[in-house]
Amino acid sequence: METRKRKKREKEKCNVDKGLELDNGVNINPSTMEAQMKELSDAVKAIKAGQDSLRSLMEKQAKEIKKEISATVNESIRKLEETFNLQISQLQNQIKVVEQRLNALERASTPDTEPKPFDPDYTVVVFGLHYDQSENVKELAEYLVHEVVGLRNVPVKNALRTPIRNGKPGVVKIQFNTSDDKIKLLRHKKELKNSGERYKKVYIRTSKSHMERLIELNFKTLLREIPNGQDFRVTGSGRLMRKQDEGHFQNRGQYGPRNAPFGLSQNDDSGP
Repeated sequence: METRKRKKREKEKCNVDKGLELDNGVNINPSTMEAQMKELSDAVKAIKAGQDSLRSLMEKQAKEIKKEISATVNESIRKLEETFNLQISQLQNQIKVVEQRLNALERASTPDTEPKPFDPDYTVVVFGLHYDQSENVKELAEYLVHEVVGLRNVPVKNALRTPIRNGKPGVVKIQFNTSDDKIKLLRHKKELKNSGERYKKVYIRTSKSHMERLIELNFKTLLREIPNGQDFRVTGSGRLMRKQDEGHFQNRGQYGPRNAPFGLSQNDDSGP
């Protein structure tokens, strides 16, 4: 009896050492099973590690692509802004040029802005014009400009005679609508010499501001005080001239605006 039990235990022990036998006849060795489970666990870990690495790589590449796209878009926007700003600047410059041309055309096509009464820029002074107590000064000025000088297309805006001084009639001031009309009269004043005895001693010169008259007066005072000052005189345009040279410029009307002697211009008039 004891012998049978011992043999049975030895047989079971032997079966454990050789592996378990399943009902379908497959033997399973515990050490082999443990090794396979370890390999399977390592494979799972490797797969997981690969997934994590792949995820990190994809995220990195996505960030780089996003960065490149952002840089490209920003560069395109910058270039577009530069082009837009350049075009805007060019348009603004063109607008300024057009505005300047329009302003120039407007100034050329319309009369000068309304000047103050007898503004020197629009006024001439007439010396030696016949005086009559009942005279209409504006009609007298219009006759002088239109009939005597011959500028029938030049309107007279206003005219007045200054008060009598030292028993002598005052001078006549004639104001025009534009400075161009004033210059026309100064350029044609030489016609007075061909208008008979009545206008032979009539002189026309440009009007001067108070400051200009004061400077001229001071200049004449200095000439009287310096040696040989009597040999010089100040012309109506403020130019200092030696008296013996005056004959050289008696016919200033023959000069055009470009070939006038130095110091003279078409609206230069020395007066009486």
